[in-house]
Amino acid sequence: MVYPDSKIIMSFALGAVLASNVAENVRGDENSGSTAFVLGVDASFLQRIEDSGGVYFSDGLPADALAIFQSHGVNYVRLRLWHTPGSGYNNLNQTMLMAQRVKSRGMGLVLDLHYSDTWADPSHQVKPAAWASLSFNELITAVHDYTQNVVTALKNKGALPDIIQIGNETTYGCLWDDGRVGGSFEGNWSQFAALLNAAIAGVNDSLDAGQSVRIMPHIDRGGDNATCRWFFDNILARGVTFDIIGLSFYPWWHGTLTELQQNLDDLAVRYEKEIIVVETAYPWTLDWFDGTNNIVGLSSQLHVGFPATVEGQRDFLCTLTNIVRDAPQDKGIGLMYWAPDWISTAGMGSAWENLALFDFGGHALDSMHVLSKRFTGFDLGDFAALQRCFTGPGGSPSEPACIRFDFDCDNDLDIEDYAEIAAALTGP
Repeated sequence: MVYPDSKIIMSFALGAVLASNVAENVRGDENSGSTAFVLGVDASFLQRIEDSGGVYFSDGLPADALAIFQSHGVNYVRLRLWHTPGSGYNNLNQTMLMAQRVKSRGMGLVLDLHYSDTWADPSHQVKPAAWASLSFNELITAVHDYTQNVVTALKNKGALPDIIQIGNETTYGCLWDDGRVGGSFEGNWSQFAALLNAAIAGVNDSLDAGQSVRIMPHIDRGGDNATCRWFFDNILARGVTFDIIGLSFYPWWHGTLTELQQNLDDLAVRYEKEIIVVETAYPWTLDWFDGTNNIVGLSSQLHVGFPATVEGQRDFLCTLTNIVRDAPQDKGIGLMYWAPDWISTAGMGSAWENLALFDFGGHALDSMHVLSKRFTGFDLGDFAALQRCFTGPGGSPSEPACIRFDFDCDNDLDIEDYAEIAAALTGP
């Protein structure tokens, strides 16, 4: 605990550092997708929720969900794309509109290519119906041409993605059974790699001179080092070139935060690739609002030390961001919260309502404040907040506006947090 006099000294010292460093040393831009640390959300449901009557609130007033996220430090949005979905959502036309909306806010864009007409995950990697009867060579061509056409269409609308995710949770391959791996399909790695390379070539062939897009394969095993090694060793051995390792981490499926940290520590050194935890979430309650069964509803699904409360959600997110940021060689470059906007509406139930970053009425939760500018830098406009948070009253993370300064996640504002803020101001 730091006593009030010390907090006063720290707040004024921070003010001096702010004044001397704001011009050139602040990391990143809170409104730009070019910031070094990715603080993202998957907002693939957003248009459908809005069309179903969903409304979001910030400080009691209706607001655009993207604007709410951005005001809390979010700088990237992830959008999934299905080939020919039956719902009319997450197809190319609708995704293109959402992508333009994201880019119009100056935010970075991650395109999540499922290569399916519906959900693709470790248990489901069904080919699009349009490709079901293709030979393997024809499938290679289809993957390349489809990818090239999608990226070209987005580029022509001014919505070129910054990161393209080649497949979704492809732990056991994609486009089954041609690209399936593992078990009785262990001999299929060369075919799976050929499909990944076709997709990557499609991305590259869509770009104009001087343009670049980072490539990210994605698997679901954030806390499973053996499976991560098995997967990335195999695709790298077969010539798949990529920029970022994408992982999912949901503690009820993927292990503990300690296991995640151990995995990231190994992957960062072993592969020397940047890493994003591209899917995560945590419950703020185990209650429910609608008649749709929630995916997380049992206390046995919770991570030890993190109750299903707004504070527990906040502390989980705070701890997770620090684990990612502290990966060796600065390889942990971000995380993305999956479906933080998936509230229940009259026209659309939600199995994720208690995992969202909004309450059942669509009001932004205090836990969202943990994202605010944590890794995008502080400026002179933050001085008043710094002074209030470090000197009191309200000088603890119990006040939502102060949560973003609790870098070490201990629910106290102290000298350790001062050091982190100073680092954010002065650079690595």
